[in-house]
Amino acid sequence: MSGVLRRIWQSLFRGDVSRVFVILILLFSTAITLLLTGLQLWRDYRYELNVLDQRLEQVRISNLESISQSVWTYNLSSLEIQLQGLVRQQDISFISVEDGDGETLLSVGEDLDEDALQQSYALTYIHRDSPRLLGQLHVKASLQGIYGRLLDTFVVILITQAVKTFLVSMFIIYLFDRMLMRHLRHLVDQLGKHYSRAKPFNIERSVTEFNKGDELNTLVGSLNLLQSTIESEHQKLEKLASFDSLTGLPNRIQLKEVLDTRIQAGKSFWLGILDVNDFKNINDTLGHQSGDQVLYDIGLRLKCLQTPHCFFARLGGDEFACVLDGDAPARTIADTILQKFEAPFLLHAVQLQLSVSIGLVSFPDQASDAQQLMKFADIAMYHCKKSRSAFARFDPQLDEHSLNNLTLMTDAKQALENKQFCLHYQTQIDSDTGAVSGLEALIRWQHPTQGFISPDDFIPSLELSGDINALSCWVLEQALTDYEQLKPHLSKPLALSINISALNLLEERFLTSVEAIMLRFPARPTLVMEITENALMSDPEYACTMMQALVKRGVEFSIDDYGTGYSSLSYLSRLPVSELKIDRSFIFDMETDLRHFTIVQSTVQLAKSLDLRTVGEGCETAISSSILKDLNCDKQQGYFFSRPVSMEELISHFQSMDGSDDTSLSLELMSDK
Repeated sequence: MSGVLRRIWQSLFRGDVSRVFVILILLFSTAITLLLTGLQLWRDYRYELNVLDQRLEQVRISNLESISQSVWTYNLSSLEIQLQGLVRQQDISFISVEDGDGETLLSVGEDLDEDALQQSYALTYIHRDSPRLLGQLHVKASLQGIYGRLLDTFVVILITQAVKTFLVSMFIIYLFDRMLMRHLRHLVDQLGKHYSRAKPFNIERSVTEFNKGDELNTLVGSLNLLQSTIESEHQKLEKLASFDSLTGLPNRIQLKEVLDTRIQAGKSFWLGILDVNDFKNINDTLGHQSGDQVLYDIGLRLKCLQTPHCFFARLGGDEFACVLDGDAPARTIADTILQKFEAPFLLHAVQLQLSVSIGLVSFPDQASDAQQLMKFADIAMYHCKKSRSAFARFDPQLDEHSLNNLTLMTDAKQALENKQFCLHYQTQIDSDTGAVSGLEALIRWQHPTQGFISPDDFIPSLELSGDINALSCWVLEQALTDYEQLKPHLSKPLALSINISALNLLEERFLTSVEAIMLRFPARPTLVMEITENALMSDPEYACTMMQALVKRGVEFSIDDYGTGYSSLSYLSRLPVSELKIDRSFIFDMETDLRHFTIVQSTVQLAKSLDLRTVGEGCETAISSSILKDLNCDKQQGYFFSRPVSMEELISHFQSMDGSDDTSLSLELMSDK
């Protein structure tokens, strides 16, 4: 039922304004008419009841004495004549007379109407100055007549009010349509025509002496002003959609349009992607507001190169793109752009010398659509950054290398999930005693189809995919598990070193994970985490905080490949480091290269002054070992002592030395492997 009513309601009020207006007027008028009619009928009903009461009272006054006389004399014929006369009066339907015992003496009329007004009067007669009760007179007056008269009145009022309401509504609608709706329809027609053309316009309406100040003219003026404002804002939005708000250069959307247009034209052109080198340092050091100022200045310089044949756009961040005609060679194009970066940028009286990496790709020789052009230019630009050159032209081999990297990233993640990695261990020898004093855990991956893959290849892939934290935690847990197997075969504890990524020191969850793992190994060895000095320079303050938190939990830190990076000694003195590992490139030829010998010597002296241990890695000859010992290098590590071996081989070696000095320098079995 409710669904039917809802559909009726929707059909009534779903239409033009005139129709709805008429319906609302009729509904409102009908409601008012019914209310007023009800009030009038109630007033008439009360009046009729009052008249009926008066009529019954008149019966009592005029006829009660004569009826009493007829009852006293028991003149029933006279009594009947009197009662018949009373019943013929309006609305009186039934009269009866009862004696003193309650027996009916005489009744006239029909006692069928339940809805009636009834009155009873006592019949008395005065005999010898004494009133005597003779009985009761019962009079019933029917209300049906009143109801009929009220119904007739209701019908007449309803019909007259309905006709009046309808005529008034039609007249109001006529005025409403004449004075308002036709003008609104005209406005809607104009709006529909002009908006379909998507052009600026003004709504027109004839102005006369009578309507110049009315609301419709005010509405037309407001609509025209609104349309003008919308058009102005639309132009601003179009500019924002096509231009970069910071530099004023075209953005990525407009670049896509330019590329599509040139591709459809079929003429050769170059697409270049520019990336500002080390821009992150500007934001980190001088703040993002200063970084924005530098980007704005770069935009000004690139705008100077804008011509119909040379188009520049900002892609986002510190990346820009250029589209140039294909007549000039790549070197000439790159030199033209690089010249704009030769002059330093002035920022708050500070001169900044910036450089860019440019990757170039040509159409149609190397790419056939916009997506390929962007992809290949990106690949060339990243190759340019990696090789530290000013520009690079796309080489198909670079794309194959990028695809291999992507595949390697996926495979490395699956290898971590499927536990395809394993650990090998290389011993560290105490220079003074020649005893094994520590082990370094080195991760190994034997790919199911590609064979052995170097950590230098798959570690960056896991760093990019965000899985390096999981890998480092796996290495820690596996190394401690392996050490538990080795511990029964040792005469004294050995230090255990693992390599971690700089990204580990930038994640709080790494600290939580390490703490949870260490709690499972209460009898663990001295744990040393190795990290390169360059990695520490990305965010030294936060890295220092993380390192201090790990040191409090019993971890020591070692700077790996020391001497190949660009770390500041001031940072080095502040970091909670216990050990420096001198890079193998200096150890390998210090026997013949005096400069490398001097570097190793000064590094050992520096470490001693900072109360740090030193480890010479890459020791492969007896002479190198002897030199390190003479220079007071604390530990030595390299193929001269042992190659990295599995834990099973390491346990087997210590078992074979059972009963002998298992910490001696003589590890021939391991050296042969």
